[in-house]
Amino acid sequence: LALDKQTMEQLSIASTKFPEYGKLFADGKLNTTIAVGFDEGNSHKDQTKEVIGGLSKRGYTELDPNTAATDKGMGERFKAADIDPATAKADGVQYFTKTFQYNGKDVTSVVKLITPDTPQAKDQFAKAMGQSEMVIYAGHGRYGSGPDFDDIKSSKGNFVIGKPYAAG
Repeated sequence: LALDKQTMEQLSIASTKFPEYGKLFADGKLNTTIAVGFDEGNSHKDQTKEVIGGLSKRGYTELDPNTAATDKGMGERFKAADIDPATAKADGVQYFTKTFQYNGKDVTSVVKLITPDTPQAKDQFAKAMGQSEMVIYAGHGRYGSGPDFDDIKSSKGNFVIGKPYAAG
C-alpha cells in the first residue's frame, strides 16, 4: 500500500503531539467543558467533588451568578468570561474561571462543569460539544453509545455518539 504525499502530510498534521496554543489562545479565551456522568453507586458525586477540588487547587474561582450583581469582583469575572450571570443561573451549569499568561498576554480560561445534577445535562453537553474548544468526559459510555447522565435503565440522559452497541 502506497500513500501519496497529501495523505502523508495529513497524517503528520493529525499526529501532532501538542496543540497549537497560539491559535487556541488567539482570542484570549480557552473554553473547556468537563462533564461527569452518572454512576448507580453514586461515585459521580465523589468525582464531581474531586473535579471541583482540582480546579480550586489550580487557582480557579467558581462563578456565582447570585452575587454577580452585588460583588464587583464576581461581576468582573463574569464579564471577562463573557458569560451572562442570568443565563448561567437559568442553565444551572457551574462555571469556573482563571486567568493565565501565554506569551505575555492574558488568557481567560473558562470551565463549564456538567454533572448528572445539572438541569438538562444531556442537552447542556450537546451544546458544549459545539461551543467548547476542549471537552472532557468522565463516566460511563453505556453500551458504547456515549456519555450518560442518568440511570442505566433510562436512555433519556444518554448522549449518543454513532451507533450504540447492540447485544449479540
